[in-house]
Amino acid sequence: LGLHAGVVVARVAVGVVIESSMTRSLTLDHTPNSLLAKETCAPLKNAMRFLTGEKEKKTPKFHYVWTTLLVTLWYAFAIIGTIASKSFMKQLPKPITLAGGQMFIGALLDLVLLFALGLDRQIDRKVFYSALPVGFTLTFGRALTYFSYKTVAASLTQTVKASSPVFTVILLLVTDQKCQPYLTLCSLIPIVLGVVLSAVTEIEMEFHGLIAAVVATLTSTIQSLYAKRAIRNHNFHPVVFHMCSCLWACMLLAPCSLLLEGQPGEVIISMREIGKATGGAINHIVFFSFVCYWGQNLCSTLVLSQMHVLSHQVANVSRRFALILCTMMYFGNVVTVPKIVGILMALSGFFWFSFTKKRDPKALVNGSNGLKSPGKIGDIEMVLSNSHARSRSKSPSSV
Repeated sequence: LGLHAGVVVARVAVGVVIESSMTRSLTLDHTPNSLLAKETCAPLKNAMRFLTGEKEKKTPKFHYVWTTLLVTLWYAFAIIGTIASKSFMKQLPKPITLAGGQMFIGALLDLVLLFALGLDRQIDRKVFYSALPVGFTLTFGRALTYFSYKTVAASLTQTVKASSPVFTVILLLVTDQKCQPYLTLCSLIPIVLGVVLSAVTEIEMEFHGLIAAVVATLTSTIQSLYAKRAIRNHNFHPVVFHMCSCLWACMLLAPCSLLLEGQPGEVIISMREIGKATGGAINHIVFFSFVCYWGQNLCSTLVLSQMHVLSHQVANVSRRFALILCTMMYFGNVVTVPKIVGILMALSGFFWFSFTKKRDPKALVNGSNGLKSPGKIGDIEMVLSNSHARSRSKSPSSV
């Protein structure tokens, strides 16, 4: 009852904000441009318009301040969530349970957001069943990622994930029989060399953990390509599609967790024992892992609403670099010059790949069946970049 009341109150509040912003925009159609700059709530309203499928029509006064705040929150959620997930795997190595909990909380918070924005009517059987393949790949992708956290350093896992453009080129060549431009293929060289150099110079590494990270990256790339096509072909709302994908992943992970990692009672007992030994730190770790996973997806969505797709790719590369450095410092990983060089090579190749895809006119209009190069694999911005990049590239407020 409390959750239902909270959803109703949030929906009414957001509905009032959206209705008042739309009413005011209609009122200001015939007012001078100088008066438009006085609308101090424009950034929040633009974010609400983006989530509800509306297009931004004017540049907000505090656009850069709002964008900087969102990018900061995006980075913070990603760093804290990754550190929390890695810490959980070190204390209680149950990757399937952790992934299932994140999917459940993510779907629940997505549902609350959809009800608050009045988008619950877009949830139907078509979008639910279309999200099944994404939920299937999301299941394996997240479980394998957390399994790699168990066996290798989190910085190495994130470096391997920067190799996603390699799998994108291969999959597009196999599925669409389309070879990428020369500059795009050249960008794969520093990615491969950087990942190999980082893996070779990693002292504490288990080979099966590295394989798990590679397979997780491949699975996430397949997921992103299918999600983009489903969004484009059926005109699904990205948040609705993400919620359905999380629901499928949660339903697939639940029985696997019961069969492979014990009953819920056993997991709770283990968490209580660890909590007594660590002063309740495990509870905070689980909370931050669950909430930050959803928070970084939402912040990335809002960041994409405020800037061009290429600028978003640059911010994503910077986020991954900051994430790698923070995890290395937090967990005390051995830092060597070859390892830093390998990380920089992989990230520079990732940025080069994104830049060449955005500069290619055919890629912007037709290339790869309208698919964009992947940003953060498996998250909401993956499915948003295709549905909103074309309209944002024409907006005068694009960064």
